[in-house]
Amino acid sequence: MVRWVPILALLCAILHAMRPVTAAVDQTLQPKAKGADVVRATVRKIRNSCIFPNDLGFLLRVAYVESKFGLNANTFRSDADGFGKGIWQLDKIGFDDTKLGSSTKRNLVKEKFGIDWTTMTYASANMNVPLYNALAARLLLSRKPAAIPSGIEAQAKYWKTYYNSGAGKGSVDKFISDVKSIQPCSTVGADLLFILDASGSIGSSNFQLMKQVLIAVANKLTIGPAATQVAVITFSSRINEKIEFGQHSTLSSLTSAIKALSYTSGGTNTNLALDLVGSTFQSARPLREGFPRLLIVLTDGESNNPEATRLAANRLNAYSWLERYAVGMESDVNHDELETIASCSHVYIIKSVSEITGLTDDLYELACQSSVALPTVNAGFATMSGTLPPGTPRNVRDTAVSRAIGRTYALQVTSGWANLYVSLGMENPSSAVNDYSAEATPGRSAVVFVSSADLAASSSPLSRRKRELSSSGSNSSTAANSSIVLYLSIVPKEDSGSVTYTLEARDGDARSLYPNSNAGGPTLLHWSKLALLVGMAIGVVAVFD
Repeated sequence: MVRWVPILALLCAILHAMRPVTAAVDQTLQPKAKGADVVRATVRKIRNSCIFPNDLGFLLRVAYVESKFGLNANTFRSDADGFGKGIWQLDKIGFDDTKLGSSTKRNLVKEKFGIDWTTMTYASANMNVPLYNALAARLLLSRKPAAIPSGIEAQAKYWKTYYNSGAGKGSVDKFISDVKSIQPCSTVGADLLFILDASGSIGSSNFQLMKQVLIAVANKLTIGPAATQVAVITFSSRINEKIEFGQHSTLSSLTSAIKALSYTSGGTNTNLALDLVGSTFQSARPLREGFPRLLIVLTDGESNNPEATRLAANRLNAYSWLERYAVGMESDVNHDELETIASCSHVYIIKSVSEITGLTDDLYELACQSSVALPTVNAGFATMSGTLPPGTPRNVRDTAVSRAIGRTYALQVTSGWANLYVSLGMENPSSAVNDYSAEATPGRSAVVFVSSADLAASSSPLSRRKRELSSSGSNSSTAANSSIVLYLSIVPKEDSGSVTYTLEARDGDARSLYPNSNAGGPTLLHWSKLALLVGMAIGVVAVFD
């Protein structure tokens, strides 16, 4: 019997040496994976890569129109089948087109995702992988002569012209009907700060258009003390008018206040408004209540002092709790300045009244998908609490996790059931993409420990926030060595009723503080550690046998 022990020990050691450090669950790379969570995670990966301009929700909508997020029976076809393949139902002609033209975006795909597009083929083994199929669709769209428009109706025509084509069986009306049947995301609310450019370069007509955008967004969301709250700053050469958080607790009152905002003309000192962001959010609800904080700047991106605007935008990087977006109000906006204020994937362009509905839908989706920063109570401890309706997730980011000692998360619920998902590098983790998961029920906490070894071994790319900090001139190497951003999602089960929760985060391994818990399932990395320990134990047994 002993002679087998060295072999078993060797096998365990080999398992340890081969340990993967990728996500425990990543269905965006799993052949034939399907469903809304898979599609949203795939689209988010591509959007956050900054390879392509903002797709304005189009890629997600195409996935639903073409295959109902992969749930159609004929979504995943074999190589012998001549029809389109995968969730985005790309055909061979469209795929071949992705190999043509400038190699710039294909090179970026290799840089960002490690995928060499020159060797990618149309084989089902590739096209049935959600991320590969989506990248092919996005590369194809990037070669079209017209940019992706905003709004369902405009996108329906665009889809029929450039994607489904005249030979396809789809129709504009069918696209619109399908998209309107997509189950919308749900949100319990957010704190939204709008900054409106009232300068001479924006013009009176565009200023009125901005106000229509605000009113449309307000009508889409639920306004109230326990739902969404809105603040507004208008500026030109100076700060003109302000609406504070909590000043208007009803839709009618807020709408009247927005209508009363005045166009002033004058210069474009965007930096003055950006420097008021921190003080304006002081009147917002405490972070511990779990409401995301969003900044949405509407401008033409032509400030009087671009350098002052850049520096003011960089100062916003200190607010780890803030999600930033920019809306350009003309076709010839200054994209560079808009991306200084926000980021590549958070820039929108609107040129006419007809695009308000599309922009409103996109901004509503942003409010749903945005995350809230986990507020620190004291050194090494952070917590937040709230109540979530069934199926309504709360996305969270923990912005200062020490690589040296790791972090423990505990989700406790007093009503309902919920899953806790944690990711080392993917925003809004879900059942489709996560590194850890655990279930919380009344009386049993969901507890996840992210060890320092897992943090050190993680090959996940820097988060968007870390990339912003790096680009603003901070010491990114030092920051990377000391801390990392982790992403969490609290997802109530659809049939469990509302979930009243408390989320706690503690430095180091604090699992002993939560004896009645459902521990997060081990990642593949944890299994490799287990293999090493088993191998060592077997070796010890062999020595003393």
